[in-house]
Amino acid sequence: MIQRVPRLSDAPFSVLIDAYPPDKRKRDIDNLLKPVLDALGEYGAITDDSDIKELCICKLEKRDGGELEVYIKSCDLVTPGQ
Repeated sequence: MIQRVPRLSDAPFSVLIDAYPPDKRKRDIDNLLKPVLDALGEYGAITDDSDIKELCICKLEKRDGGELEVYIKSCDLVTPGQ
């Protein structure tokens, strides 16, 4: 269930995904990324996943039915050498 969708400006942003699988079968964590990022774009939470500056995904404990928690926040990037 989507609870709140932020509308981001053109500022750099980061995405954190907490993944709770529905069972204990082995899964490749990277297979979760593309559908989630595409859905965020289709829903309007992000304009383009190529604008993501930081991305983190954590596979956590099993939850009945499975669940994803997605956090989007603006981030300040430090330019190397400054």
